[in-house]
Amino acid sequence: MRVLVLIASLGVAACPAATPNEGSFLETKYVRYVTDQPVTPCGGLARVTDKQVEYLFDLLGEPYAAPLSIEYDWAEDSSALRCDKKVAGCAQATPEGASISSLYLADLHELAHATHLLTIGTSHPVLTEGFATYASNQPGVAIAQDPMIFIQTIEDMFVVGSVAAERYPIAARFVGMTIERKGIDAFKKFWVGVPRNALLSEVRATYEEHFGEPWSDALTALAVQEQAVFYDPYCEGDALDVAEHLELTLTQTCEDDEVSGPLNSAGVVTGVLPIPIQLTSEGMYRFRLGDSDRTGPVTALRGCSNGVAAPTPAISSFVPGDDITQYLGPGRYLLNVRVPLAPDAGHTIEIDIDLIH
Repeated sequence: MRVLVLIASLGVAACPAATPNEGSFLETKYVRYVTDQPVTPCGGLARVTDKQVEYLFDLLGEPYAAPLSIEYDWAEDSSALRCDKKVAGCAQATPEGASISSLYLADLHELAHATHLLTIGTSHPVLTEGFATYASNQPGVAIAQDPMIFIQTIEDMFVVGSVAAERYPIAARFVGMTIERKGIDAFKKFWVGVPRNALLSEVRATYEEHFGEPWSDALTALAVQEQAVFYDPYCEGDALDVAEHLELTLTQTCEDDEVSGPLNSAGVVTGVLPIPIQLTSEGMYRFRLGDSDRTGPVTALRGCSNGVAAPTPAISSFVPGDDITQYLGPGRYLLNVRVPLAPDAGHTIEIDIDLIH
């Protein structure tokens, strides 16, 4: 299960999904999108999709997917999802490759599920959800855990045989820190040796056999290890420096090549324009959005993982007319601006950022 927070999403379950049968929405190198929704893809969707797919295959150390081997059903709402459970997305293997059904386009978490389905297959839910959450670099993965609580939580999830949404970061720490300690090749062999319905005793024995380390010692080490690998494909590209002042006047629409999506949130469909910014010093930053029309685009702010854990803004969303000041540390951040679908529906979006001394 997943909860959407503005334009960033948390992970979803890799539950079974029926093969979609709608008409083609967009074909990229690796993905065929289908949907019943009466909108067109934004100019940057194909580029963003294929970049994410290649990142995931590189992470696993596997050859890139065959052309159009992922079929991706973009659902308008939860009632249209082709999933067995009430979730925000799901994936399954098909004779042709992999199939995704999701409320969101280019969902990195779901694409991660498709990637392992096309390469190393499936495994226990703790491993599949942990891998998808770690691979999509979602919040909370890097946070060290109390060893005793971590051990109990991991073992409980293996006993139950499923992972609740709020425990995805714990599963991601188990998977991610194992990969970072042991290497991806060793982890893939462990993955293949753990069936989907494996009992805790079987998982423990397989772990010790593959890695030559007592289970309890390994979990203690995984709980406190500092995450060393960070990658954020959404934050790549040249960043705009904010030394003292940055003024943006945006006229982009969904048709522009740098805009991805569209995003359908609560029935409002927009494009998504990502703008990396670089704050050169710590201090109080003032964010002002022009236009008093509060039905206009929303801007989301989040930290980027650029070799270190992402900084976390105290205030992460702004609407036109806002004038908000907050303390931020130096580093790279991402402004995600929702833009109109078409030029005739658009208006200029003005964003001012000032460092207040």
